[in-house]
Amino acid sequence: MRTGRDLRDDAGISESDLSGILAVFLYNFYASSAGCGNSLVPLIFLGISAVLNIILDLVFVLVLHRGVAGAAEATVISQFVSGIGIGIYTLVKCLSSGWSGNI
Repeated sequence: MRTGRDLRDDAGISESDLSGILAVFLYNFYASSAGCGNSLVPLIFLGISAVLNIILDLVFVLVLHRGVAGAAEATVISQFVSGIGIGIYTLVKCLSSGWSGNI
């Protein structure tokens, strides 16, 4: 194949892709357990993530001039914030309900 080196380098899975997958998994895992019977809490964390993503997109693209990579980084950061936030919420909710940590 006569593909330029710059295109071949960008064709693989990047660290941003892998960390994005981890962030989405983190959110979905905790959203499913926090949202059992309560769909409002995961929705709030998702809304926070969306607003944060918009703000970070503007900062990374317009202020830091990171382009598409900046938009991807902003998305991953906002997804991690949402996943960690709902994870903490789930942990606090479980501990306050008397969960001892035994499965």
